[in-house]
Amino acid sequence: MQLNKLLPLLVLFALIAHRGFGQQSAPDYSDTMIFGEIKDSSGEHVPFANILVVGTTLGAAADATGHFKIINLKPGQHTLRAQAVGYKASIKIVDLKKGKTTKVFFTLEDDAILADEVVITASRVAQSRKEAPVIVNTISPDLFETTGSPSLAEGLNFVPGLRIEANCQNCGFSQLRLNGLDGPYTQFLVNSRPIFSSLAGVYGLEMYPSNMIERVEVVRGGGSALYGANAIGGTVNIITKDPLSNTYMAGAEYGLIDGKTADASIKFNSSMVTDDYKAGMFVYGMHRNRGEFNANPDDIWINSDGKEVKDDFSEIVRLKSTVLGFNSYYRPSERSRINFDFNLINDKRRGGNKLDEPCNIADIAEMVNHTIIGGGVSADLFSKDQKGKFSFYTSGQMVARDSYYGAEQDPSSYGKTDGLTWVSGIHYSRSFSNLFFAPAQFIGGVEDVYDNLEDRKLAYYDPFKKLFVPTTLITKQHVNTLGTFIQNEWDFGFLKVLLGARYDRATVTDDAGEHANKVYDNISPRINFLYKYNKDLQFRISYAKGFRFPQIFDEDLHIEASGARKVIHGNDANLKPETSHNITGGFDWDFNLFGKRAEFIAEGFYTRLITPFASSYETDEKTKITTATRVNAKSDAIVAGTNLEFRYTFNKTSNLQLGYTYQISEYSKPEDWGGELTTIDPVTNIETVTALQSKNMIRTPNNYGFAVFNFSPLPDFTTSITGTYTGKMFIPHLKEGFQNGTQVKTDKLITSPSFVDFGFRLAYDFHINKGTCLELSCGMKNVFNSFQNDFDAGITRDAGYIYGPKQPRTYFFGIKLGNL
Repeated sequence: MQLNKLLPLLVLFALIAHRGFGQQSAPDYSDTMIFGEIKDSSGEHVPFANILVVGTTLGAAADATGHFKIINLKPGQHTLRAQAVGYKASIKIVDLKKGKTTKVFFTLEDDAILADEVVITASRVAQSRKEAPVIVNTISPDLFETTGSPSLAEGLNFVPGLRIEANCQNCGFSQLRLNGLDGPYTQFLVNSRPIFSSLAGVYGLEMYPSNMIERVEVVRGGGSALYGANAIGGTVNIITKDPLSNTYMAGAEYGLIDGKTADASIKFNSSMVTDDYKAGMFVYGMHRNRGEFNANPDDIWINSDGKEVKDDFSEIVRLKSTVLGFNSYYRPSERSRINFDFNLINDKRRGGNKLDEPCNIADIAEMVNHTIIGGGVSADLFSKDQKGKFSFYTSGQMVARDSYYGAEQDPSSYGKTDGLTWVSGIHYSRSFSNLFFAPAQFIGGVEDVYDNLEDRKLAYYDPFKKLFVPTTLITKQHVNTLGTFIQNEWDFGFLKVLLGARYDRATVTDDAGEHANKVYDNISPRINFLYKYNKDLQFRISYAKGFRFPQIFDEDLHIEASGARKVIHGNDANLKPETSHNITGGFDWDFNLFGKRAEFIAEGFYTRLITPFASSYETDEKTKITTATRVNAKSDAIVAGTNLEFRYTFNKTSNLQLGYTYQISEYSKPEDWGGELTTIDPVTNIETVTALQSKNMIRTPNNYGFAVFNFSPLPDFTTSITGTYTGKMFIPHLKEGFQNGTQVKTDKLITSPSFVDFGFRLAYDFHINKGTCLELSCGMKNVFNSFQNDFDAGITRDAGYIYGPKQPRTYFFGIKLGNL
């Protein structure tokens, strides 16, 4: 991002701040304060609840005993909102007198199904989940804890329509499929900003530790009207924790994959705020060290000398990852707030064989070493009438990656990739008591996203040609996308109507190619209806258009070593943009079941992809390089299905959550998937080789789901039972690998078996004192060892032939100390 692109935003920001959105200085009202306490319906105090002064940036958090105070409030009438996870929000209006203390008492009602939870991803403004124009699912820190998930990736399986899958045995590449679509069809956001760079996207889901996450919001269906390109399948918004009170936590977990491979992690976080709540900081960190795992060490393969050799190639890669970061804020006045965040990630992965040797000594090695530096600043300014809000933000992420993707001790396979992603934006939102014909919420803004990617093949000495090959530039791509969006939501009481649209102009330049700029324009509309049949039953229907511009995507930077061949990805010179039309409809129903609250959500979705991206494969047997060129598919594609979710609360200590997805994902006409079908005419004995084709999208099951059950048989003892179901799907299997000592001779498109991955976690809390708790936990993942059992062996194996749960039976133990 060039400085001259930021200057207009900064000037506008300064002008609006100067004209009275925020206060430059404020009188001393330190003697005007609120003291209060928060209890639940049974009379017990609710610790660490949040109290917000509506229409301002002021607020506080209750302490471990459920008490709070707010100082420096201006005399007059204020609206307070108290909220906590698992409870409905409560509103109180107070009238403050200068120099006097006002006492406020809140009683929060249970809301175990989280219908009243505040979300922002649906329309970029904070609103109750029940009032959102689209269905928003959330993943809480409790779910990450319950499922024993050290990072973001492991927790994403427990939302309807979401499924994490492993894609490579050599490098550990995994991706999220949302409503059956590949990872690049999902827009990942961090605090509502698209800084998840294309370079970090391949492995980034495992780089974000769960202890930095306040919640994850998931919106299924097209979101390009708000968030731009790639939000075709849906949007995943990672909301990081905010410093609201003085807290701390430190913990460690040790796991044994298949009872023998160590997976250890330590983590910590701490939150600190000033006495007047004008400033605060949340710091976090995690270090994870996981060994490599070989699922078939006794399988035999035949090497080039004709000797039988036992397999020593990884199915789960060696991993070392360290993350450090902080979020902080400063409130210059009661109507303004400035936020700062920073994170540093170092992530090392190594797969293949001979992992203790240099990469070019191994038979197959895939190595990636990421160093990622990210951060940003944002500011929020409320208007004096508390109805308008102006936001400015700028964030960046720098990625440096050292890599090796090679086979047969190839010295030419070292690479270095650098990336920079920068996003800056301004948006303004305002609530109207009446806009034309009904109360309304308006939001509009401008956003500029810059992505720079430079990939080089490092210099090496060729011992056969006896010459030195210099560093070679592979890709030098610049993508700048300027977008502007506008939307308005009218509230008629029983009906909400949202209309919105976004215009994007993307300029794509590849200096390694023809040095030509390509400019793409796109308009993405959206329309949403929310009909409230009554307070417990709502119906929703929406339409949204999505798009993806031709560019180098994250998966292009993953050069597989499959069948001892390199698979290199690229774009066709005539590649057209991909667009989509998405229709989503459904209902959510809150009801009483056996005297307790339950929620049932049903959502149908239909997405049509126009000129979708597909791959065309060509192999050079001399160089052993397969080129996968992204082209426009021969036909359109359709992804349609139904997501179902059920939540039920037995009591305060027991709850159940179920999710299920049924879908179809297919092209209108058969598409190539990279394999070859060899047939021999029985009469002429002529051999014919044709491309294997299928209308079905590969690696996409028609059925999948999850279950989570928590209960506490004793006050300080918690039991959690979790499970995922993955149905049958089509998986490509390339020839030449070995199975049971016999070489695979033909390419196949197999149908995988279905899997049930069941696990449990037991935890007990020891209360050291009123503010400190020690938790000991243990458990098991994939209890029944529902894991793939037909991996290839040998140097010529198909590393992409991997499906089902990401790891076999795993035992784990944990300890945690903190005041939360």
